[in-house]
Amino acid sequence: MAHPNARLSVFGRQLLVTRVTVLGWPACEAARQLGVSRATAYKWLRRYRLEGQAGSSTGAAARGARHVSCRPSRPRPSSVPAPVAATGRTAWHR
Repeated sequence: MAHPNARLSVFGRQLLVTRVTVLGWPACEAARQLGVSRATAYKWLRRYRLEGQAGSSTGAAARGARHVSCRPSRPRPSSVPAPVAATGRTAWHR
């Protein structure tokens, strides 16, 4: 199920894919007609091409996606080099 502010419902995403893949519309025109950006149109087209019909109807959680942090995790105390551990500082504060 789409979140409350989603511009395209499942039907809208399927309509976008149909217009581009079956009817031959340019993606930018299909996006304009449905009131979404070209990037959004290409995102749904990519999901459709990778996952088929299920890609346009399932959410990220159903596809197995999870949040991945961009920030590297801090080293664990056992993985901190001995000279750094002896000073009581972490590798981040060198």
